[in-house]
Amino acid sequence: MNRPLVVLAGVLCSAGAVCSGSTGVHLSAAQIQALGVQSTSVHTGPVPSVLTLYGRLRADPYERFNLSSPLAGVLQAVPGHRWPQLGKRLISGQLVAEVRLVAPASLQVQLHLELLKLQADLAGAKVAEHVAQAAYRRAKSLYEQNQAVSLRNVQAAQAALATATAQVRADQSGAAAIAREIKKPGSAAGALPLPVLMSGTLTRLLARPGETVAANQPILRIANFHRLLVALALPAGQIAAPPLSTVQVHVLGCKQALVAKPLMVGPRADRQTRGLTLFYILNNPGGLRPGMALEAQMPVTGKPHIATLIPRSAVIWWQGRRWVFADTGAGNFALTPLVGASPAVHGYLVIGFKAHRVVTSGAQILLSKLLARSLKKSG
Repeated sequence: MNRPLVVLAGVLCSAGAVCSGSTGVHLSAAQIQALGVQSTSVHTGPVPSVLTLYGRLRADPYERFNLSSPLAGVLQAVPGHRWPQLGKRLISGQLVAEVRLVAPASLQVQLHLELLKLQADLAGAKVAEHVAQAAYRRAKSLYEQNQAVSLRNVQAAQAALATATAQVRADQSGAAAIAREIKKPGSAAGALPLPVLMSGTLTRLLARPGETVAANQPILRIANFHRLLVALALPAGQIAAPPLSTVQVHVLGCKQALVAKPLMVGPRADRQTRGLTLFYILNNPGGLRPGMALEAQMPVTGKPHIATLIPRSAVIWWQGRRWVFADTGAGNFALTPLVGASPAVHGYLVIGFKAHRVVTSGAQILLSKLLARSLKKSG
């Protein structure tokens, strides 16, 4: 074993000794004042029973829009404007691209064919909407009469109706746009402008100017992140009814705890964990993006248990775990792991925490001194 590995092993072994309570950091009163080390008392009391769940943030599918080319042609930027860049804010109705047709002489024929296709799709979508609306009314009526229809079935029927209505609106907008192009003088030649139909941030560029695109090929994606989905995974084998109350969410890397509201859709089975996934809606305070990991506390029935609230400012991360320095008095500080800590509004709840005071300012300095002393001993 070479020298750096020996030193690292000595540091880790010493840290393990600290965790067991045999060693710590001692500072004089002058050193405590000079380093700005401050500690505070922790509060211990009864807290309601909660279930800690883990999950990730997901994009709200209703807050995304794909701009596609309705016709085949060559993609080009709007004259006098630069091609939009990732992260740029786009406004609804803004022209962002044009499609120059490969065969301008056949544009009228192609527009009429596309219009006929959209009109056929629109007729089918209206039928599907009518069927979905009838199914939703029936399920809702039976549920209100306490018959053999569950809330999950009502929510599924409502979601199907919303999807069918959205499809009708999309087909109506597409047919109207092509009809307007057919009526325009000189529409049989030139370029077809492509405006965005939703304000948002440009998140993906799927084509570049000069590329030949096919009909209905996506060109760019716009998304809004002011509202995100919270997907929480239940342990495999555990079945829970759709949540009707809010949950407290702690996104890793975010200092404040957030509150998410339940989304009225039934839980889904995860293909990997084989457990159920619950969905909530979270208002983005700023800076959160899809894919970020999180923890959440769901209230469950049960007797309250005694826990200690550890301030968030006292917690440090080391070796992938949460730690605090317990102030044991007389200038002595012991590095202590937070085992089974659950995020709370103002910190973390820990069951069985023995110390009465923790360091809230200067914990990283104490950790540096502890590791430096361990390094010196190992050398």
